[in-house]
Amino acid sequence: GVEVTQGQTRLPAIQVRRDGNDVKIDGGVGFDTLLIDKGTGTVLTLNGGATNIANIERIDLGAGDPGRGITLTEAGVIQVTDSDRELYVTGDMGDTVTMTGALYEGQILVNNHAYNQYGLGTTTIYVEASVAVIA
Repeated sequence: GVEVTQGQTRLPAIQVRRDGNDVKIDGGVGFDTLLIDKGTGTVLTLNGGATNIANIERIDLGAGDPGRGITLTEAGVIQVTDSDRELYVTGDMGDTVTMTGALYEGQILVNNHAYNQYGLGTTTIYVEASVAVIA
C-alpha cells in the first residue's frame, strides 16, 4: 500500500484523487512524504515517464521488512518534486536506491539522522545512511 503524509501527520491537504482508472498523488506545498509499505524488490521507478506523483519531498521505504528498492533518474526526480529539486529517501537495511550516474557529495545530519547526499544532474537526493545506494 501507499500512504501519503504531510509533515508528521496525515492531512487532507495532500490531494489523492482518482481520474478514471488512475490515482494521482499531489503533495502540494510543504514537506510531504510518500510511504511505501507493501511489496519487496523494486517497487517504484521514477525515470521521467508517465507518473501520477507530484510535489513529494520524501519517499519512505518503510522499516522492518525484507527490503524495497526504488530507481531514480534526474528526470524522474524533477517530475515528482517541487522547484527545489530535492528528494529525501528513508528506509532501513535491505532497502536500496538505484541512481545511475549519481555523484556522492558527502554526509549531512537532519534531525539527528545521517543522510548521504548525492547529486544527480540538477537534482539533489538525500539517502538515509542505512539505505544502500547503487550509483
